[in-house]
Amino acid sequence: ANFLNTQRLFFNSILEILEFSVVSTHQFDPTTKLVNRRSAYAILAHEKQRMHRVGNASCCIALADIDFFKAFNDQHGHDVGDQVLEHVASVFNSKVRRYDTVARFGGEEFLFVLPDMDIEDAALAIERVRRKLAATPFVSEDVPLNVTASFGVTQLCEHCDINGSLKRVDVALYKAKELGRNKTVCVDSSKLLT
Repeated sequence: ANFLNTQRLFFNSILEILEFSVVSTHQFDPTTKLVNRRSAYAILAHEKQRMHRVGNASCCIALADIDFFKAFNDQHGHDVGDQVLEHVASVFNSKVRRYDTVARFGGEEFLFVLPDMDIEDAALAIERVRRKLAATPFVSEDVPLNVTASFGVTQLCEHCDINGSLKRVDVALYKAKELGRNKTVCVDSSKLLT
């Protein structure tokens, strides 16, 4: 029985590696070259499984939304809007660890998956990302354009489904927008459960 369990775990690990190693154009957003929403859900499911397997594993998520993105498209055209998305993706990728994930989650929204990070460290990491973006203007036709984003941060909760965690991070993001944008707001799920 022990051999069969070990064999099953081994085969599951091999399948998991193969699943994440197959590079498909359907896994990436063509504009930002980041993983797309569908791939982000697979990564979240993987992290959720890892949290169940490893007793004290943690994972935080953050959702970012570019502030006033519609104005870039309206004032400068969709080509510049796409370039702003590329710029933001590049800044975000430059400020995360190599095993973190930044995904284009839709429109001007980006999802961060931060494994093995508690809420305090995630808040600090995302705040560094926010400050870096605010300090790195996008240059269009020799004109620097300030680009900022609002961020929500929370834990991937092991006691609720992935959509529950995504709803909570969305609430945090909208709170950041209500507070004037270019802010980071955390919702600590451990304090909600007590």
